Amino acid sequence: VFLLGLSDLFLTSLAPVRAVADICWMEWLCYSWVFSLILGELARFVKIQKRLIFRCYRLSAYLRNGSWNLLLDITTLALFILTTVCRFKIPDNKFQIVRILYGITIIFFSIRCLRYLYRFRIIGPRVIAMKLMIKELMLFSVILLTFLLSFGVAFQGLLHPNQKLSLKLVGDILWRPYWSMFGELYIDDEDLSGMGREVGNTSCIERRARSGQTDLECYSWMPGILMAIYLFISNIVLMNLLIAILGNTLNNIETSSELHWAFEQYSIVFEYYYKPCLPPPFSLLCH
Repeated sequence: VFLLGLSDLFLTSLAPVRAVADICWMEWLCYSWVFSLILGELARFVKIQKRLIFRCYRLSAYLRNGSWNLLLDITTLALFILTTVCRFKIPDNKFQIVRILYGITIIFFSIRCLRYLYRFRIIGPRVIAMKLMIKELMLFSVILLTFLLSFGVAFQGLLHPNQKLSLKLVGDILWRPYWSMFGELYIDDEDLSGMGREVGNTSCIERRARSGQTDLECYSWMPGILMAIYLFISNIVLMNLLIAILGNTLNNIETSSELHWAFEQYSIVFEYYYKPCLPPPFSLLCH
């Protein structure tokens, strides 16, 4: 219900606020819902602290028992608070930032709903496997980033030399090798930034950007060879390595799926044991 309301607000009635009267009832409902979630989490924290004897272990025990779900809750609620503050503070001409934050917040709240699938014996272990796969993917990203940066710097230096150091340059370095993994090779005839083609009798031409700045675009046979090597490594070697890693993670979960499912069931029971009996936003009545 909360996700439907937040999505309806984001898609149909999200506009700059000039007065309190501009806030619709759906937005007030979303605020009360999130406020009840924050109070529920704080109440759970206080109850856990009271049950522990040694004060030095209270916070660590709370964080250890919450683990992944707690981290996701804190991130999601903090993001919603940031979005709300920006909604009332950012001027109208920069309101697109608020829309971006709302979109990201909806994604996090949707991912948060995956925890309710833990209670199913068949779907639950798959969700757990996906969570572990994300951890493996983060480690794999270090290897992938090495190849993205190395070949990206080579492509950018050969095709667009003598550029000024800026954030746009960093984005251009990652842009070509990243999207090349998904089939976007930038070698269409109408694309002036294609590789391995010559323009007239020169190897470099000047091109004026929309900002008025003039950049060089160079053409040679070397970027095409580098692209072939990069695609072989990224699409064949690295992708198959990633598939093998994720497949091994899934097999480990499948062999002990009952154990993982039972442990997640315990985590859910432990979490909701210290929460109010009423769902948000009615849980405000329990405080």
